[in-house]
Amino acid sequence: MVTATKTRTIDGLKWECSEAEGLWFCGDFRIGRCDRRGRRSEWELFQGNSSVWLAKTCTELMEIAARRIQG
Repeated sequence: MVTATKTRTIDGLKWECSEAEGLWFCGDFRIGRCDRRGRRSEWELFQGNSSVWLAKTCTELMEIAARRIQG
């Protein structure tokens, strides 16, 4: 079975989704489901290996990443 890859562009940043891993990637950023107890319905933004932010939707995190880059 071939894993499909989705792409999205938010505020000029192109995000790619690895459906097999359930993660969105853009440069140094990645977004995935939060695995913290009590927050499993939320998404988590990482920059490198550091957690940066939690949000209800991955779109919110994509916008936060764009603001961090555009500074």
